[in-house]
Amino acid sequence: MKNKFKSTQIRKGGLLLSLLFLILAGCSKNYHQYEAVFYPASNELAKYEKIIVINHKKGNFAYDMMENALKSKLTEIIPGNVKPTKSITAISRDISMLKYTPIIDMLDDKKIAYLSFEVSIQEDIQHIQESRNVRLSRCNYLKKKKPCHYSGTATLVGGKQQVQVMLMGKIILKNSAGRDILPVTPFKSIRTDSGRIVQTYLSLTRAASNQVASDYAKKIIPFKQAISSELLTDGDSVAVIMIQKQAYNLAINRLEKIVANKDEEPKGEDYYHLGMAYEAVHELPAATQAYEKAQELSPNEGSIQIALQRIKNIKSH
Repeated sequence: MKNKFKSTQIRKGGLLLSLLFLILAGCSKNYHQYEAVFYPASNELAKYEKIIVINHKKGNFAYDMMENALKSKLTEIIPGNVKPTKSITAISRDISMLKYTPIIDMLDDKKIAYLSFEVSIQEDIQHIQESRNVRLSRCNYLKKKKPCHYSGTATLVGGKQQVQVMLMGKIILKNSAGRDILPVTPFKSIRTDSGRIVQTYLSLTRAASNQVASDYAKKIIPFKQAISSELLTDGDSVAVIMIQKQAYNLAINRLEKIVANKDEEPKGEDYYHLGMAYEAVHELPAATQAYEKAQELSPNEGSIQIALQRIKNIKSH
């Protein structure tokens, strides 16, 4: 009788554990277990592994200054992958003098960005005259009382120099097909120094070039950053793996079939993953439509709201 009672208690305990497990499983819906890293449409530059700086006027003072500044600042963003260029004449001369053996770069041309620029320089040197009135006194220090007495006034004339350097132009970033990667960026940088001893024209030009290059580097940093986005475990597990492996087109084909299946109730998670796959291949209209459908089916899911806001931000740029 006691054994039977113990057996009944064990069965009841097992049933309670099973119910608790089911409740916890139900509460864990939409648990964010995985995440995918991808580059949305606004982060166009992230696809390129190398930037080649093209100087169309090698030997020109302003162009050479700008090339050196851009190489230096951009290398901080893409270490070791910003390359300078030489003029065709210089390359031919180096080869003819056997200074080096040309090396063929095996990097996929589609992963190379080409940065060129146009720059003009204006300088202005002004000589500023300064004058001031001074009081003159005549002094005899052998006298103990009032050794100095006023004798008149005079005007002292002096001066200083003011040097101003202004760089103007634009920076262009294109891919191997000649398409703009980022919008053309105009620039204008002014450096001024004044005094009896002023910075040289060379120093001011270098400072202006560095400022332009620094501002441009800061501008493109966001375009090199990837986005980490959460994947929802209640979605199709195979599609989740495809997205993690960056097989976006395969994920799109699979998820399109799943959400089109009228025999199964559509899930917000599958629409969300479909939107993510479309966003990763830069199909923004399709991504927006999928995200909106996902929000309709899962209005309380925070990841979907974040994705929709991200799309809106991209479209507003």
